[in-house]
Amino acid sequence: FLYRYKATEYSRIFLLVFVPLHTVSLLAFRAVLRVGLHWLRRSGRNLRHVLVVGSGPLARQVIDRTRANPWAGLRVVGMLADEGEPGEPHEGVPVLGQTDQVLQQVEAHEAQQVFIALPFERFRRIKEVVGQLSDSFVTVRLVADLFDLGLVMNSSVDDFDGLPVLNLVDRPIVGLRAGVKRTFDIAFSLAVLVCLSPLLLVLALLVKLFVGGSVIYRQARMGLDGRSFQILKFRSMPPGSESSSGPVWANKGDARPTRLGSLLRKTSMDELPQFWNVLKGEMSVVGPRPERPVFIEEFRRSIPRYHQRHM
Repeated sequence: FLYRYKATEYSRIFLLVFVPLHTVSLLAFRAVLRVGLHWLRRSGRNLRHVLVVGSGPLARQVIDRTRANPWAGLRVVGMLADEGEPGEPHEGVPVLGQTDQVLQQVEAHEAQQVFIALPFERFRRIKEVVGQLSDSFVTVRLVADLFDLGLVMNSSVDDFDGLPVLNLVDRPIVGLRAGVKRTFDIAFSLAVLVCLSPLLLVLALLVKLFVGGSVIYRQARMGLDGRSFQILKFRSMPPGSESSSGPVWANKGDARPTRLGSLLRKTSMDELPQFWNVLKGEMSVVGPRPERPVFIEEFRRSIPRYHQRHM
């Protein structure tokens, strides 16, 4: 901008040197500063004292996380037990009193931060604690008990025009990241199909000669958002092999596949046509394995929140 409008004479060489040098220097400075802070905090300096309101499982998780991440510079000085919670120390962190003593304990231990780690059913007590701290200068943080709700998939907090919104269940990959992932899937699956086309042709001929029936076997699977699609595989068993047994899990001693089919399964070459499913957007190179709907109905009864994997 300065060069264009001649406010000050800058040579093009100066600009070519300044831009990369300035960028690298700024990034290097930030990296050194970050490493230095982490080292100071790991060695017990530049710490912030934390008081945890609660002494139950959620409060203990807060203590465990601060111990596991010393670079954050948080030192828990104590816990405050709520009604019905165990008043026992955890990992050397003592219970200093009850939740109604939060202001006195903050002042006594010079705490800079307060983590409220109470279950959601204690919402009235949470409000009381926040009210007690309204005239203090501490940072107050609420630890959401998402595990108690049973919904913990990609939980996060958003700001919706000034309104804080807690996302209990959300997609793990959205927006630009989803676009990057889809671009990778298209490029990778297309490259595999092109590069391995001679092998795919040979395998197709062998399956037609030694297994019989259609070369490609199609099977219903459940993918993203619970949508069903037809997964593609090289046929490894003669036609009608499941007519008597019905849908069953493949196992090591399965006698249904032919000799060629067993070899294809052992080397996973029967799965190669699935790169066409990836190219069509029905699957992804990296992601949960799409399972058969008949098995999913069984899993839903025995595995809590099983359907979340389809997000």
